[in-house]
Amino acid sequence: MTETQAASNGEVWKLDLDHTRLPPLVEVRRWCGRVLVHLSEAHLSDVLLAAVEMLTNAYDHGGGARQVRLSHARRPCSVRIEVDDHTAERPRVVGSGRADQKRGRGVILLDRLADDWGTRDLPEGGGKCVWAVISCSGSQRVPCRSAGGLPQVTPRSAARVPSATSADGTRWGV
Repeated sequence: MTETQAASNGEVWKLDLDHTRLPPLVEVRRWCGRVLVHLSEAHLSDVLLAAVEMLTNAYDHGGGARQVRLSHARRPCSVRIEVDDHTAERPRVVGSGRADQKRGRGVILLDRLADDWGTRDLPEGGGKCVWAVISCSGSQRVPCRSAGGLPQVTPRSAARVPSATSADGTRWGV
């Protein structure tokens, strides 16, 4: 894995994952927590959950992930997650997403967490990019510091990444 830091004028971070055979879920969660330290706990938790679901889908259905990108817009506060993979097959919302099902909940979770999401073709060497935008104004979220709100959480250490908790309080551990 190769990490590219954000340029000083635009908050975009890249993590190259080409040639990884297993999804590096823990590493990606730590990386997201390290670069998005300014997000509120609730916003970061939703971003982590969406990123892990998107990454898992890239390995399960897209021939593996090539790269993960994060970008942060301060006004209005939102995070864009992009995961490139190796196939043109589009993700679909299938099944009911019931808890007793072993599969079929990832895209349903993404659809519920994201303000918007979709796909685009990658020009270089095929594949696709699955992207999602998650704003900090989602239900039950405390505004992020970058959005001008007064967070009611204590600042996190860049090294500490919590288990993901969605906006409705559901905990998703790694």
